[in-house]
Amino acid sequence: MLPLKYRTDPDLEFLQFCEPQDLNDLVDILTTDKGESRRTEYLTGDERFIKHQNDPSKAWELIAAEFQRFGADSVATIIRGGKGVVYRDILIDVCSHLKIKATKTEDIMAIEARLLQKVLADTWEKMSDEERAAFAKEAGAAAGFDPLKMAPAAIFAALQAAIQAGGFAAYQMAVIIANGAARLVLNRGLAFAANAGLVRAMAVFAGPVGWTISGLLALPMFTGPAFRVTIPATLMIACLRRKHLNRDFL
Repeated sequence: MLPLKYRTDPDLEFLQFCEPQDLNDLVDILTTDKGESRRTEYLTGDERFIKHQNDPSKAWELIAAEFQRFGADSVATIIRGGKGVVYRDILIDVCSHLKIKATKTEDIMAIEARLLQKVLADTWEKMSDEERAAFAKEAGAAAGFDPLKMAPAAIFAALQAAIQAGGFAAYQMAVIIANGAARLVLNRGLAFAANAGLVRAMAVFAGPVGWTISGLLALPMFTGPAFRVTIPATLMIACLRRKHLNRDFL
């Protein structure tokens, strides 16, 4: 087994400032599946990571390196001496498979926003009218609109706009989506606390989001172990980035 080697990646450097419980969620997504250890993971056996398990921020480069490794073709990784590929390439690869337009020159937040919007759109289609109403009531408050005064199509458009606009509402939407992905992979939600309204929204949204992520992972193009990691991990990283940027409001 080649040692984990972090590839300098400006889009992942913010991980060093994340809270331990948030990094632990990301570690669990990278190293476990339905409570079982991933056979292909290197992270938890690395002595450098074991040394800092109680303070994962000191091992953030190893966590990032594990994610980069999953995002790379195994042969290509060996050629690189154990290094994987950068986050931007992984994100674009995920988007490409989901038929989301993205280029290497775009702002990373804009690409992540389209990924989150795609998951929201697919999820919205699976929700019943009752689920849409319940979710819109809670998410609408976060996004700054009253769903009772809007047509269903306008509500969906407002939720999509909130993700695109960024800010605290975009973070809350990202939490809901990442939480749904985590429930599928970890059989539990994310560890970090949320406000009461967000908890209610996550409860309403967890089922449909889980169905959507499960559907994506069941597609033939996602049957390999790497995509079972990179899809939920990318959603988690997008969520953590927005949490980091909105840390003054938490």
